[in-house]
Amino acid sequence: MRGAVDALLLALLAPDDEPLPSVSAPTWAALPREAVRHGVAPLVHARLQRQPPQDVPACVRQALQVCQLRTGLENLRLLATVATLLRQWQSVGIDVIVLKGAYLAQAVYAQPALRSMGDADLLVRPADLDRAREVLRANGWREDTGSAETTLGGGGHQLPRFMLGGVTVELHWAIEDEDSPFTIDGDGLWRRAAPALVGGAPTLALAPEDLLLHLALHCAYGHGWMQFESGLRPLADIAACLRKFGDQLDWWVVTERAHAWRVHPSVWLTLTLVRDLLHVGAPDAALDRLAPPHADRALVDAAVDLLLGHHYRDLAAQLPVLSRSWLTKRWHRLPRAAHWRAHALPDATALSNAYPSARRAPLAALRYAAHWVDLLSDVVRMSIRREARALAAREHRRARLLQWLERAG
Repeated sequence: MRGAVDALLLALLAPDDEPLPSVSAPTWAALPREAVRHGVAPLVHARLQRQPPQDVPACVRQALQVCQLRTGLENLRLLATVATLLRQWQSVGIDVIVLKGAYLAQAVYAQPALRSMGDADLLVRPADLDRAREVLRANGWREDTGSAETTLGGGGHQLPRFMLGGVTVELHWAIEDEDSPFTIDGDGLWRRAAPALVGGAPTLALAPEDLLLHLALHCAYGHGWMQFESGLRPLADIAACLRKFGDQLDWWVVTERAHAWRVHPSVWLTLTLVRDLLHVGAPDAALDRLAPPHADRALVDAAVDLLLGHHYRDLAAQLPVLSRSWLTKRWHRLPRAAHWRAHALPDATALSNAYPSARRAPLAALRYAAHWVDLLSDVVRMSIRREARALAAREHRRARLLQWLERAG
């Protein structure tokens, strides 16, 4: 049944002139859950509003309408809170580029309620990072130290999350990790940034070409974590940008800049998926210029499997210990000889997070014993269960895809 639900979901996200497939009652029933999982329930509801009422079960319309209303209310709160923060930063001379959802919801989508988002991603210059953090703290924002990626100069690209009144913001000094294999021109992003309004507050947004490259890289590469983990929402964002900016996009600039940043594999793959799945296409000539060596259908198929499937959820459920290593940022860069050592001797933080009930000192020594027992269980499970072996094989394909995305030959 998953194939039928996927087909319906893709048809509802495609341009309005795309016909809907024949839909069974079980497929309709599964649609709201899948639309929520992919972060596109408001978009699906908006499309179904243009369908004859008799074509769509009332319960499906109602469930999706609730999602859209909730998204609209949450977005109003987020945008109002972010607008206040932008004005506070502006008053002390800190420029901000609003990234992804908080910008897209107002500037690209017809209505803010059409774009679901869990937080706001905000980019400041590295030199302004400490002052920006002090403004947050002075105005009651609470820092989630447990979410820390790194500090400036430590290899990452963002501070820990900050929270206030149910709103979360992520403060970035770059759009990709400092130790990533890419060569993104951060100064160029700021030179080309254009004025924008978010929640009524003046701010900055990425130039259209930079926005497209950022969205594509984030969708495919995911900062090296889990590729295409966010489902269809990033593809819908890119499709919306292609429709919004249209002839404003300079495709020669897009392709040249993608190569200069060494992100053209991610951009080619993501734009290919937008074309194939949502039927909104970049020019063929641009895709040809973006295509790296050895770009083939197998890569696209692997990406579609990650995009539409439940690989990460199933992997964590069936091989929980092995997956904790496989789904770390640097796993695929470790020498092969170091893999089993990393499995057997994880760092103390990862072990503490995996076994929170054993955090007290008298029990800490038991963590490794519990970890080794669970690791052995994973190995046995992978040896005797076909589903576990299939998951491991799919994870191996994902690792090859990740290495290909980083290899800008």
